[in-house]
Amino acid sequence: MTFISYAFLHASRKAFGNLKPSLISIWISYESNNSLKPAPSIQWDRGSLFENSAQANTFVGLLDSVFMASYAFGLYVSGWIGDRLDPRLVLSSGMLLTSLTVFLFGVFTEWIHLYSKPFYVIIWIFNGLFQSTCWPSAVAIVCNWFGESRGVIFGLWTACASAGNIFGDLLVGSIVPYGYDYAFAVHSALLISNALIVYSGLIVHPKELKNVDTSAYTPIASEEYEEEIDVDNISDTDLSHTLAAFSRTNEDRVLSFRQVLLLPGVIPYSFAYACLKMVNYAFFFWLPLYLDSNFHLSPSMASEFSAFYDLGAIIGGLVAGFLSDLPFLFLSRSCVNIGFLLFSVPALIAYSTIPASPLSLNAFVLFLTGFFTGGPATVISTVIGADVGTRPELCGSKALATVTGIIDGTGSVGASVGQLLVPVLKNAYGWSSVFHFFIASILVAIIMILPIYVKELINNRVRIRSRLETT
Repeated sequence: MTFISYAFLHASRKAFGNLKPSLISIWISYESNNSLKPAPSIQWDRGSLFENSAQANTFVGLLDSVFMASYAFGLYVSGWIGDRLDPRLVLSSGMLLTSLTVFLFGVFTEWIHLYSKPFYVIIWIFNGLFQSTCWPSAVAIVCNWFGESRGVIFGLWTACASAGNIFGDLLVGSIVPYGYDYAFAVHSALLISNALIVYSGLIVHPKELKNVDTSAYTPIASEEYEEEIDVDNISDTDLSHTLAAFSRTNEDRVLSFRQVLLLPGVIPYSFAYACLKMVNYAFFFWLPLYLDSNFHLSPSMASEFSAFYDLGAIIGGLVAGFLSDLPFLFLSRSCVNIGFLLFSVPALIAYSTIPASPLSLNAFVLFLTGFFTGGPATVISTVIGADVGTRPELCGSKALATVTGIIDGTGSVGASVGQLLVPVLKNAYGWSSVFHFFIASILVAIIMILPIYVKELINNRVRIRSRLETT
């Protein structure tokens, strides 16, 4: 249920990116729009929202940015709420309210010909806030059911985002010829129906099942994090307060936001994910427009073709999760993340220079780009958060939703900044500068993770040396 729920959420989010060309064609003046010739009655009913496509591109970039900013702010709050309220209620309420904003943005405005920039911005801010309630709660629910080898589990489950993207690509591609408002209407209906199913049928924890032994489902931390409690970059005062909180054994306790923020690995992985999500969401929001303007693909074709990036992200997440679970001493999660990110750099360079023809080669390179960027995104956003948030000292998942909210919220802040920079760079210097910006972001993410990997190597050597001395 959580897989389908977040897939539908991401499909509705992807719909906006895929429908940008259609929205822009409606918003710009008819004199400068050669692709759309509306009926005279529609021309009489309304004027243009923008004078040219450059202004419209900047505005949709602003919408992307305000969405990600409100989504990031909401994640910090939603993670805190998810550790205190019934996650089933939080998840279903978020989906229901999201469906309302999608309907108002894409259906209501078109039906009454209300083309207002302030209205669009306000609705999209609320859309980001409502969607932010879903991810931390969904991760906490899934983690209630699985313990060890969560890399593979979350690698498979996190495919819900990319699966939703692909579903959204195909759905929009098939509906957009009838009008973009119909695409938004279908997504809104899917969210409402699924919200009702989640509220009435989702089982949050195995303990809700009667006559079932739930001891095997108790989440435990990975060995990598069990031995990493002493951290040099935390002051003695902060560490003493954090360890004091750990010493309590009350299963119902909840850590404060500050205590969770001071957990080892939360801050560097949050900043690394900010850089990585900046790249992922730039592809997420701007790839159909890039394919339309650079390769001259039709809106429906561009929407369907962008699914190759999401397909690569699905498989990359599975492979990265599997590799991070392997019991090899020097193959830690941070090692897997750095390896994938290093390979993503030549993939980005290749895709920035590849021609449109042949399409098969273009699709293959796009698939590789999604593979190497989607892998570490999966590990950081879910597996790392689950490892940190389910330490034995934390008594289960009472910090899990908060950790997930912090990491994904910081990532969304980076994505928000990226959505402002992409149209500015594209209009000023062309698409090549956008890809240079992507590569720089990937390199910064590697720099953020590298100290963690170095520390792991040192700890592993000390561990091996101590074992040899004892034998």
